[in-house]
Amino acid sequence: MTTENKRKTKNEHEAGQPRFMKGKRPQISLSISAENVDKLDERAAKKGISRAALLNIIITNYLEN
Repeated sequence: MTTENKRKTKNEHEAGQPRFMKGKRPQISLSISAENVDKLDERAAKKGISRAALLNIIITNYLEN
């Protein structure tokens, strides 16, 4: 990954809310309980994927259904 991809830049979203970009994708921040983080990590490990990848799958499935 190049330095350019790691750098965060601030963009304006259509609604006027700032977006922090990491490469071509917006980066978000999420606060959840430690218990739920542990559950996410267990599921991600079983699937052999990262926590972020699992969250992407979960969010995509939720939004598409």
